[in-house]
Amino acid sequence: MKKSLIPFVVASICSTAALASVVPMSTVPAQPNEQVTLSNYTQTPFNQWAFQNMGIHPSLMVPRDGAILDIPVDLHPGVMEHKFEYAGQTLTFRDAMINDFTDGYIVIKNGHVIAEEYFGDFSAKDHHLWASSTKSLVGQALGLLVEQKRVDVDEKASKYVEELKGTHFGDLTLRTILNMTSALDYSEDYVNMTPGAVHTEYFRRLGFIPAYDLMALDPQEADQPRDLLSFTALFDQAENLEVNNRFEYHSPNVDVIGWVIARVTGEPLHRFIADNIWSKLGVEHDAFFMADMGYNPIATGGFNTTLRDFARVGLAW
Repeated sequence: MKKSLIPFVVASICSTAALASVVPMSTVPAQPNEQVTLSNYTQTPFNQWAFQNMGIHPSLMVPRDGAILDIPVDLHPGVMEHKFEYAGQTLTFRDAMINDFTDGYIVIKNGHVIAEEYFGDFSAKDHHLWASSTKSLVGQALGLLVEQKRVDVDEKASKYVEELKGTHFGDLTLRTILNMTSALDYSEDYVNMTPGAVHTEYFRRLGFIPAYDLMALDPQEADQPRDLLSFTALFDQAENLEVNNRFEYHSPNVDVIGWVIARVTGEPLHRFIADNIWSKLGVEHDAFFMADMGYNPIATGGFNTTLRDFARVGLAW
């Protein structure tokens, strides 16, 4: 892999969790009011524990391999004491991290760690959900296939995934999907979950909202898609929007890219990333993907690693 030309990398992992009297999972066994569940794991104060323990969902291992790439340390404590003004207050960078309930941060300049800190129970050996940073990793994975001339981004998605023929996604080029100019009839709204709405049904399959009814279905008998990949065939074009007219941040685009990678390579996305990226970065720890109920790795936001290994990905490009 090419040595990065980017001299400055900042990585941080956050849970937007407010202070509360409840301390999730602090006793053994956890008391009912502090128990993290599939129904509350995205809510304050349960999300801070959950985003560091995403094994509460189905998950798929991404093993490391090879020698560990050491990142030299040359700490500059003054970096995080830099002051700035915000909303009439004078804050340091460290203050801002704490106020935003950051779990950990690392700052790398010219290949050296110049600042690194962990808060609460989070440590250098703990895994944390990447959330939508996963999209960048999946984009890099597809980039390898493009470089190998195994994928042409100007071809339609249906060329690579037969199940998408005759669907809106199937008629789009990979370039359109990558650019998120796919004009989906969809809303990236994490708050207003209207029962039956396409984005609500999508998030149910993502695991953002528990879908106990879908979990109970026998996949051999179910007449509705239980997993993310099957669900992508149900997306339509928005009536008031043209394809390639404007960018709209829509997570389902990346699910399709993950499916293309799996179909072209003949192996699941998490294995392709393990063999072609994760095993070549000199990382310290195994990673894992959160998966949907069909055990498809969640390409749009399911990757989990330690903080330093998160930074190594930034150093690699």
